[in-house]
Amino acid sequence: MTQPIRILVIDDEEVVLASVEKILKRDGSIIDKVMSAEAALEKIAITTYDVVIADLMLPGMNGLELLCKIREDKPDIPTIMITGFATIQSATQAMKIGAVEYLPKPFTRSELRGAVFRAIRRRSLPAGVRAAIAESGAVETRTGTSATTTEPGSVYRVPEHTWLKIDADGNVIVGMDPVFALTLGTLRDFELPMENELIEQGRTCLHAEDNEGIAHALCSPVSGRVLAVNDDVGKNLDLVLTDPEGSGWLFKVQPMDLETELESLVPD
Repeated sequence: MTQPIRILVIDDEEVVLASVEKILKRDGSIIDKVMSAEAALEKIAITTYDVVIADLMLPGMNGLELLCKIREDKPDIPTIMITGFATIQSATQAMKIGAVEYLPKPFTRSELRGAVFRAIRRRSLPAGVRAAIAESGAVETRTGTSATTTEPGSVYRVPEHTWLKIDADGNVIVGMDPVFALTLGTLRDFELPMENELIEQGRTCLHAEDNEGIAHALCSPVSGRVLAVNDDVGKNLDLVLTDPEGSGWLFKVQPMDLETELESLVPD
């Protein structure tokens, strides 16, 4: 019999703790709840958790400081950060430190479940793959850079989520980060944005559904107008999983303020 997933949730709002517990208990998970980072560290020291979900803004030690401690003491525990003050800068910073997902409040039931299922799948990746991900994240420690360039061919990322590549015409191609693709399993459905649709950096730009019926939200690395979508992906969903940085690209965008938004991303 499969052991239930054990999850630690840290938030200083009772209503958030209750909401997360209600959503995840439906999947048979065991939920422990605390209201401070200090209490969380005490729990983590004596209990084995499959996933940690932590608010960014906590009294005393904040969520990013807690994330650093978890990475030092229990690096194998995937951590999901949540916050009511979401920015692409804080998302990038959290994911560079080692968060596997970043959810702005209010999040939907589907978004939370998708993040937890991806975290579990990420932990199940082969040891060599997980080591490569950790090494990649450790090398890049900037929270943005003033040395950005808009030269064609330049690539920037929301770590483990999405990437953009600057085209010769000044527009950008957007795709899924390979790590995100690895944690999706088999895709059942994929909802791309529409042409001429306006998208916003750090906000959900598309939804995917895996073969277990779990929904996954992907955030956009750039704001702007969608110029075109990759029709090949609509015909063959496997392209997103097998070649996410090549033929599985997602859509093309005319950016609104590319130079400013690049400062919030991680350059390749």
